[in-house]
Amino acid sequence: MSNLLVGTFYGCYIVRPTDRLGIDEENPRDTYLGLVIEALGGTVIDYAGSHKCCGFPIITMNKKASLAQAGRHLGDAADADADCLVTPCPLCHLNLDLQQPLAERQIGRELNMPVLHLPQLVGLALGLDPKELGLHKHVVKPTAVIDWTTSVVAGVGAGAGDGGW
Repeated sequence: MSNLLVGTFYGCYIVRPTDRLGIDEENPRDTYLGLVIEALGGTVIDYAGSHKCCGFPIITMNKKASLAQAGRHLGDAADADADCLVTPCPLCHLNLDLQQPLAERQIGRELNMPVLHLPQLVGLALGLDPKELGLHKHVVKPTAVIDWTTSVVAGVGAGAGDGGW
């Protein structure tokens, strides 16, 4: 994971409400994800949307607003040169990866930002097989995150250059 530029995506459920969760200087829960990424060897990239809502909670009520919200955060991470986003929230992962093609259309820009669920990043850092971690099921393939030339998946039934997908 050396030289991997990672945007943290806490989302809203992990860090709010700060007073009810007891987040303060002694308990900086809103920085823990960055600490884990750094411990795994990644470099945390700061960007505007890291602690904002991904838009999932409103997707059934206002899909356009939800997609615009997701697209804005993904775009902010891309503009900050992140190689990927990592989130501990399964709903954020779902909205930011699965809905990304629709978010791109909503905001009028290509994003192509891989989004990993935190256990997937930990698994990669531990050397687990990317396919076992479900990375082949992502809508936005995390090719920027995985060196497919040395990965087990790259050599299994894959043609050269297709990343093992």
